[in-house]
Amino acid sequence: AGLNASFRRGLRKQKQFDEKDTMGILSPVDEVRFWDDYKDADGVGDQNQERAAKFAEALSPVAADLDDLKSKTFAQLTDLIEALQEALESLWNCDVTPAYPQARMQHLMKVIAGAMGRSVQAKLNALKVWESSFSQVAKHIREGHK
Repeated sequence: AGLNASFRRGLRKQKQFDEKDTMGILSPVDEVRFWDDYKDADGVGDQNQERAAKFAEALSPVAADLDDLKSKTFAQLTDLIEALQEALESLWNCDVTPAYPQARMQHLMKVIAGAMGRSVQAKLNALKVWESSFSQVAKHIREGHK
């Protein structure tokens, strides 16, 4: 993700932003940073900056949480999923033209699903399934399954 951020900063200096290109979006926070960079870019036009600012604003309530998924508990991840649903709905319903691109939204949802899945897997992998008590392991598996 660090290399992608450096690459985006270089493109920003060259005034090159391609909304259709999602190859550099490997984590949910990459999408947040893309729109933050886009709204602050020089030479992209006032309408595009305003549009990017609205997209960045829609994602801002979950931005900090997306950057720190691994430290979240199962309960916090569940709360984050609800916040993400609201943020994505807000993003999709932004009153701008053109609207948030459908292909980009699909990509973002896949990236979010992958990141959340990896976070849950990491938590479950940290359990000592064969050494811990059944009740302890079962409790965590039920929490991860929600």
